[in-house]
Amino acid sequence: MVRPKKNIVEKQKEECPLADIESRNSVYTALLDKLSLAADHKENLMNRGLTEQDVELLEYKTTPVVGMSAIAKQLQSDGLHLAGVPGFYRDKSGAWTFIHEKRGILIPVRDRIGRIQGLQIRRIMSADGNSAGYPVVEIHLQRRKVRDGFCSGT
Repeated sequence: MVRPKKNIVEKQKEECPLADIESRNSVYTALLDKLSLAADHKENLMNRGLTEQDVELLEYKTTPVVGMSAIAKQLQSDGLHLAGVPGFYRDKSGAWTFIHEKRGILIPVRDRIGRIQGLQIRRIMSADGNSAGYPVVEIHLQRRKVRDGFCSGT
């Protein structure tokens, strides 16, 4: 007996509303405070013409490839709400984490009065020409589809 094939329709994932600028600024500032800039990334930025003071002032950091769930948990322990902040999402277990596809330079994107409204991740081109450095991953001011159906921190 041949069973009819089931017509599987993927559910539309709900989108989180974008957090307000003050919330995004608070979360991104706290995130950057927990990260550092790797020596190779600092060298790359300085080879592009930035000074050490520029790099420090602009608060460039290296995106870690592991440990982002622990950092997200620390941010929540500090009283910050991650729902609606682009780049943060709940994983399959329901724990908050931050996008961490590949290692790169995390670049704060500021508004005209200096608040961090979003972040970009610049991947660095490797010596063999592989696109470890491109494209820039923009995670600012974009609504991200919620992974695994989780939206809010409530």
